Amino acid sequence: MIGFLDTPLVSGAQATPPLRDDRWRPELEAALFPGAEVALAKLRSPGALVVTSGQQPGLFTGPLYSIHKALSARGVALALEARSGRPVVPVFWVAGDDHDYAEGAATWWLGADGAVVAAELEPRPADAPLTPLYREPVPPAIAGLLERRARPETRPSAGFAGTISRARASAMRADAPWPSSWRRSASPVSTRPIPPSSGSRFR
Repeated sequence: MIGFLDTPLVSGAQATPPLRDDRWRPELEAALFPGAEVALAKLRSPGALVVTSGQQPGLFTGPLYSIHKALSARGVALALEARSGRPVVPVFWVAGDDHDYAEGAATWWLGADGAVVAAELEPRPADAPLTPLYREPVPPAIAGLLERRARPETRPSAGFAGTISRARASAMRADAPWPSSWRRSASPVSTRPIPPSSGSRFR
């Protein structure tokens, strides 16, 4: 059963779905949440609820709203769990099946002087197949963008935001799948690593 909740949550205004009758299928666990034991333990409960969001993987996590989506899913899950008394699992879908390379391969950040710095990888050739990003590794040209980010004039701003930005960038690795790189880049922003989902399961 799928339900849509307005945010912020209004006390007593929305009903949660009933308990499910069917059992959790253990064979799904390796595909959905490898290594996320806490989330799996909750999902096994018949009363478990899931708050979902997602975005295609992007360069250095892509637009800021990607991070907002992930943190919002977690925040709503925590609030809903406290309110309902039922286990609630936040899930962020790293949509590696998306083939929009141009959108994922461009980004912007604030430099040390506060100016916007734009960066992008070389575009795909016009006649290239529309390969899903989970099948396409991060290209070696990422090394040049990482070097550019390290220059004093284009280095991310100081303070907490800059620390997070640098951590996100250092997680991008040439030849790694885009979804895996996104997860490594996004993890420093959350209080614990964001668990992988099916979109980042493929290698």
